[in-house]
Amino acid sequence: TAGLCAVALIGLMVLFKEERPGEVTRRPAPLAFREVFRLPHFAVVLGLLLIAQFIDRGLALLIPLKVAHLPGVERIAAVSGIIISVSAVCGTISASVAGRLAQDWPIARLLLFACLTGAIPCALMAWTNSWVWLLVLRCLVGFSLSGALTLAYSLGGHLVPSDNRGAAFGWLALGVQFSSALS
Repeated sequence: TAGLCAVALIGLMVLFKEERPGEVTRRPAPLAFREVFRLPHFAVVLGLLLIAQFIDRGLALLIPLKVAHLPGVERIAAVSGIIISVSAVCGTISASVAGRLAQDWPIARLLLFACLTGAIPCALMAWTNSWVWLLVLRCLVGFSLSGALTLAYSLGGHLVPSDNRGAAFGWLALGVQFSSALS
């Protein structure tokens, strides 16, 4: 896998030449970390992104522990794998649906709705005594949190002037990676 990634990277560097016809070749000023937090509401969006990512990644690590404590489950690894895999599929579907909904609905409201609706099944996961209910609740959390991640990225892009969107997405991605590492 690493070898194929290296070949793809070398091919991209050698074969891809970016040309922007009709644009001035000036580069925007770099967006410093301090300036990012001066943008209105950017810190809130980054915070929501950090929290959603931390919860989503942390739950994936806790599923096998929860399954091990459920009564009547003998194949802990298989059941845990099913729950994690199905919730990942739900998250993928959710990201696509959230992107489509964001075209017609206000992104901030959708983000708030996704975060609030994800909190309920997330809390209920602690009290379930059945792996089937754990699967259903984890899928609901995957639907809401993966949609929230997509919406937070989109909202972050709308909050930043177009010259600095690339840098803003870089800061958002750094926050997501940091949150993943913490979980």
